[in-house]
Amino acid sequence: MWSYLLTGTALLELHVLAGACTARYAHTFVCGPGVPFERGGWRSNKAVREVQRAYVLQDLYTWGRTYIVLTGSAQERAAQVGAALGPAPGSRVSTEYVQSCPG
Repeated sequence: MWSYLLTGTALLELHVLAGACTARYAHTFVCGPGVPFERGGWRSNKAVREVQRAYVLQDLYTWGRTYIVLTGSAQERAAQVGAALGPAPGSRVSTEYVQSCPG
């Protein structure tokens, strides 16, 4: 995505690596809009964030990946992930980390 965003193209090797990742993960989660934009040293502006999201969604569609768009507060998003993953056998699901995150 960054290669296309910055240069308009991507090396074949990047496409091969992306293809290899399609079977690596059982679930794919995408943050939906609504998280407040916070300017940081590495972050682009808010408009670029929307372009990035469009690239990610297009890439998932191109590779035929199913995904879940997470919406709402941090706690609601954590609950959506927890519902999709379900608890691991013999473990408790904790949102302690997420509750300490802003937005």
